[in-house]
Formats: sequence, structure tokens, C-alpha cells
Amino acid sequence: MPPLRSEIGELWHRLNREMRVALNDVFRESAMPPPVFFMLREIAREPGITVSELARRVAMVKSHVSRTVDHLARRGYVRKASDPADQRLIRLYATPAAGPALEHTARELQAAWQAVAANVPEEELAAVEQGMRILLRALERYLATREGENA
Repeated sequence: MPPLRSEIGELWHRLNREMRVALNDVFRESAMPPPVFFMLREIAREPGITVSELARRVAMVKSHVSRTVDHLARRGYVRKASDPADQRLIRLYATPAAGPALEHTARELQAAWQAVAANVPEEELAAVEQGMRILLRALERYLATREGENA
């Protein structure tokens, strides 16, 4: 593998690790761990999502997602309902109580991202965005190819 391609992988790993460290304070203050926030956000974005689809979206094991959803339901953030067309399916809905918790954490995350971006010189921001879009498209093509192989 050419050195630059392997270096990009290492940079990606370091970036991911450092972002987790930088955002830990945000999640600690919100009392909502990252996986819980991302699950609740997906449920709010797509009312009626199933646990199986949610597990795929957040790339987590279905049993863990199911336990987290149960926890969110006990806290009053999620309502579970049987699908009228297929009683075997349980649909998930964010409750009104979830809104303020999601909004608060989202605002804090946005502020943290803005603080990070403030350290990037203005003339380099477009290049950062372009590079991220290029990597995202490459990742989407890779995943589409893998899905085709596994079909």
C-alpha cells in the first residue's frame, strides 16, 4: 500500500480518537452517553423506526440497542408501539420529553465543533470540507460494494 494511503488511515484513527476525547466533556455534562444520544437522535429523525433498523444505523449490536431503548423508554424519552400491520414489529417514537435533552446536547456538540473549526485557518476550511466529502464518497462506494458482495 502506498505510504500516503496508509498514513490517511492512521490520521483518520488519530482524528477519531482525539474527537472522542474532545467531546467527552460535552457528553459528560449532558448525562447522555454518545451511543444514547445518537440512538435517540435517529429515533427522533425517523418516527416509527424499528430496533433492527436502529441497530443498523448506529452500527451496534441489536441486543445492546434494545436494552438502551428500554432505558430510554423508562426515562420517558421513547415510546414503543406495536406496528398495526404486523404486531411482531415494535415501532419507536421519541416523546416530547426527548426534545429538550436532544436539543441541549446537539447545541453543546455544535459549540464544540465550532471551537475545533475555529482553530482551522479560514483559507484552509474549504480544503478540509472537500477532503471530508471525498473520503465520505469513497467510504459510501466501499460500503455499497461490500453490500453487493454480501447480498
